[in-house]
Parts: sequence; structure tokens; C-alpha cells
Amino acid sequence: MKLKIATFMFSFLYVLTAVNAQNIITDRPDFTESAVVVSGKILQIESGLEYVDYKTSEELSYPKALARIGLGQNLEVRLGILGWTNVTIDNKSENFFNDFILEAKYQITDTDAKIPVSVLLVSKLPTGDEEVSSNEAEVGLKIATAFSINDFIGLGINVGAISVDNAGTREILSLASASMGIGIVDKLSAFIETYVNVPQNDVWMPILDFGFTYLINSDIQLDLYAGKGLNEYTPDFFIGAGFSFRSGF
Repeated sequence: MKLKIATFMFSFLYVLTAVNAQNIITDRPDFTESAVVVSGKILQIESGLEYVDYKTSEELSYPKALARIGLGQNLEVRLGILGWTNVTIDNKSENFFNDFILEAKYQITDTDAKIPVSVLLVSKLPTGDEEVSSNEAEVGLKIATAFSINDFIGLGINVGAISVDNAGTREILSLASASMGIGIVDKLSAFIETYVNVPQNDVWMPILDFGFTYLINSDIQLDLYAGKGLNEYTPDFFIGAGFSFRSGF
């Protein structure tokens, strides 16, 4: 199944990029959130699907969609649906509905700052099926910043902490990430990223991933990414593809 999913993802990107460049800035496909908000009176939709291979199971999640709504120059609200997850264990598959996301991002610096800084209020609402839901609300904060190394390379950094429920006990999940973006040609960019989740009373979970983004035009972007966990508590392999666009309202 892993090979079929990977083939589909790359075929998906190839067909769409055969269509025929810039400005849209998304929070996908990497884990690192961008340090800028969408402009006022702009609706930006970011969506995709993801396949994850664990040692004892496989998961296909879709359509993992995030709506970002610009309010003024420095604030956006974010509504997310994590869609459905098809879980396969011992060749038996079952679909489950995932939780909703309700968030806000505020850009502390000026919109044209050379080193933008934003703060994100993040929350996950336990609206999904019990098998895949957080089962309790999760809330937290992230700080996002970014800076240019040169005309072709930039670095984004996130740190944060989220209050999560672990078997009926509240604990803090710390997280950090660094993503390096590389401009390849006018419309095509790449990134390589490492991120880690550190549960308060459990083992840290480091992950390495990489991917590409392709601008069809200034308002539409395609993406493709893949990665793997770096210890036994993380996925063996994952791959995903997505489509993002924005429009005024």
C-alpha cells in the first residue's frame, strides 16, 4: 500500500504542475507555522491528504483542511477540520472522523517587518470519533518567527506548549521546529525541516521531513512532502500532498 500511495502522490503533483507566482504564504506542508498572517479581507484555504506508516498500522487522513480568515492587518482566525482517517490494522480498515481546530494568529511585528514574529493561540476540540479524538480540549500557544539568510534561503522557527489530556491527567506538550526554505526556480521551492514533540511525562518524538511547493499563480499553491520519525515512538514513514488557494471577500 505504501508504494501505491507514494505513486499516487507524485502523479498528483506531476499532473497538476503541468498547468501553468508568488505572494501566497501557507502554513503547510511543513509543521512549522509561517510568521505572517493573511491580509485583511482574505480567505485562504489550505488542504491536503496524508499517508502515515506505523510499525503495526497504516493511516490515510483526508481532507485535512484549514481556513484562514484575515481580519485587519495583523490578525487572522483559523478554522480547521482534520477530516477522516482510514486506519488499517492486519489488513482490516475502518474510517474515523477527526477533531476540529479553532485558532487565532496575531502578528506582533509590522506586516512588512524583515524578521516577522507572530503568536498563535491553538486549540483542538474533541469533536471526532473516540478512536482518534483527543477526547478532551487541547489549548496552547506557539511563537513563530522567520528570517532570510540570503535571496534564496530562509529559516522559519517555532516554539510552543500545549495543554493535553493524557489518560485523564493534564500535562504540557512542548514543541519546537526549524524549517529551511530554498528557492529553486521562480515557481518551485523546497524545504527541509526537523521538529520535535516533547510530552511532559513521556519520551520525546523527533521527526525529519522535506518537501516542495509549486506556485501555479500568486493565489494558488501545490505541495508535496515526505518524512520519517527518528526514534521508535514516531512514524516509520509519511507522505502527503496538498492544494492551497486564497481569495478576497
